[in-house]
Amino acid sequence: MVVTSGAVFNSDIHIAGDVRIDDHAVIAPGVVILAAPNCSVAIAPGVCLGMGCILQASQGNIEIHKGAMIGAGVLIIGKVTIGENSCVGYGSTIFQTSLAAGSVLPPNSLIGDTSRRINTNSTKPRATSPQSPQPQAVDPWSNETAQSTDKLSQESEETATANYQEKTIPIKTEIAEVAAESTPEKSEEVRKEPVVGQVYINQLLMTLFPHNVPIKPPDSSS
Repeated sequence: MVVTSGAVFNSDIHIAGDVRIDDHAVIAPGVVILAAPNCSVAIAPGVCLGMGCILQASQGNIEIHKGAMIGAGVLIIGKVTIGENSCVGYGSTIFQTSLAAGSVLPPNSLIGDTSRRINTNSTKPRATSPQSPQPQAVDPWSNETAQSTDKLSQESEETATANYQEKTIPIKTEIAEVAAESTPEKSEEVRKEPVVGQVYINQLLMTLFPHNVPIKPPDSSS
């Protein structure tokens, strides 16, 4: 561990492994800095580590450059580089990645190794069954309207038929009366007309016997 005399420390800070801290760095209580074998942690001047930060170098080095601000409760693991004047919000986690100079990471962020990816090709969408058509709701008002319309049309047809029958019946009765009245006159005329054979006989008798009375036709009433 290499620590310059100007670095601000607290009794609650835990440091282990190859850790180099500049004398102008500020470290809050509760900070844990660990470096695995063959790995190191380098903290540049002007760096501020918030309370409860944990830095653990593994599979590479952790480098925090000049003026970087690390919020409280930040977890940095693996090979990580924090650029100059970067700001990491509290409660964030940085795993095997780097931040460029002047970067700002919102609080409670999570950035890390992109080598682990979810195989989206293996997940197939579920086959959706065709939706059955939903029965349409029957409107009771439309049924009542249709029934009332049918009743009105039926009543109008019956009324028209009755009116037509009332108009046609008197005409038939008038024709029957006229036929009944005209029939007796024709029968009387037929009765008055003499028989053709009788007229011929009377004419013959008048010629033969001019002084005799002509034979009267027999009475049809007898």
